Amino acid sequence: MLKSMLSKCDKNMTNVSISRMFRGKVRSNTCRIILLTSLVWLLVDVVLLMRYADFFNNVDKRSGEYDVEVPKHHKLVQEEDEDPIVDNNEIDTNNNLDSEWALTIPRTYRSTDLRKWRLAPIVPNNYGHPGEMGKPVKIPPEQHSLMKEKFKENQFNLLASDMISLNRSLTDVRNPDCKLKHYPSKLPTTSIVIVFHNEAWSTLLRTVWSVINRSPRPLLKEIILVDDASEKEYLGKKLENYVKQLPVPTFVLRTVNRSGLIRARLLGAKHVTEVFVIQNGITSTRKFGALDL
Repeated sequence: MLKSMLSKCDKNMTNVSISRMFRGKVRSNTCRIILLTSLVWLLVDVVLLMRYADFFNNVDKRSGEYDVEVPKHHKLVQEEDEDPIVDNNEIDTNNNLDSEWALTIPRTYRSTDLRKWRLAPIVPNNYGHPGEMGKPVKIPPEQHSLMKEKFKENQFNLLASDMISLNRSLTDVRNPDCKLKHYPSKLPTTSIVIVFHNEAWSTLLRTVWSVINRSPRPLLKEIILVDDASEKEYLGKKLENYVKQLPVPTFVLRTVNRSGLIRARLLGAKHVTEVFVIQNGITSTRKFGALDL
């Protein structure tokens, strides 16, 4: 009787061990199958992505997508450049499109659409004046009450803004790598669109002068100010008369009703024919201009 019981126990133990071994092998094989299947699908995804990437890179541009001619030849024939902006410090641009920069300039531009340019001169530092080189403006104690009163108009220190020159100097805060970046010696002209609503006089004009002073003049075709139904009197005829005296063609467009930033942008974009840059409302001035993108 005892022997039979021991024999049954041995058989049960054997069955349990066999069952555990079988389950272990099944689990390990299952894990291997899952890993291999995942690897296969990963490889399939990579192949599909590479194929689609090659396909989209080789897709021809749709007809009428661009308003300028697309040259058929690898080398563009350079016409006589009438741009007088030439001096000894300028890079030779007559063969610009045949150089290494030829691959970086979009073929949607003809050579006659490009302009020679050089960096705009740095705005000089007027030492001792408020806000020069980006330094904070100190308001005298006797003007604190006026400062608080003016703050209500635009919800910022308008008194300090009015004290800062429209042509103030700034420090160079660019990343060191940005200073080493080079651009082609010929580039297309640009229109700047600035949208505003009830903006303060000093901040609006400081933005305009920042664009003028810090952008290469041959590349700056025009500045378009889009007034989104402002109610300030000085943003009416006074602004229109002021911009007529600027050294760069500047125009004021107005919406009849308050339309918002996006619609105002579209109104400005509708009136430009060149490459254009849209400023999101009024921005602070920078040492380097709106074209340094």
